[in-house]
Amino acid sequence: MERSGAVVEAIREGASQPGTGTRIARMIFAMRSRSRLLLCAALIALAAAVARAQDASRTAADDYRLRVVEPTEGLGVSGSVLRVTVDVEARPRGIGGPGERATPTPAPSVEIFVDGASQGAMPDGQRTVTVEKLPAGAHTLLVTASSTDGTVVDRKEVHFTILPPPPG
Repeated sequence: MERSGAVVEAIREGASQPGTGTRIARMIFAMRSRSRLLLCAALIALAAAVARAQDASRTAADDYRLRVVEPTEGLGVSGSVLRVTVDVEARPRGIGGPGERATPTPAPSVEIFVDGASQGAMPDGQRTVTVEKLPAGAHTLLVTASSTDGTVVDRKEVHFTILPPPPG
């Protein structure tokens, strides 16, 4: 604003004086150059912020997929022990995108529930756990994958039946 005031003042003081037109032209050119420079700096800052935001928005849900290998849906299990096998597959990142060079998100923690009751978390690096002392009848297995901040990023539900022991 100070510069534009100087331009207006120079025009008022006498555009007819020698050299005043040149001085006004220089002031206008300087203001335009500064405006272009500020606009370029703002665009570069915006582009950098967008690139950071794209990578920062990645979560475990973007990088991993939960799959229950066993039991399969509708399985009938003999005995009171259920074997649960889970696979947490890494999803491939895009080729050459900003996420390709990003730090990968940690693998999610996996928790097992049977009929709504927690059976505990699956130890890191382990794919199979057993749930013991299940009564005969229909049950629901729920497996959740949670990010490091506790947000559930994937969940799978499987229905199975513990068969009654054979008579005799």
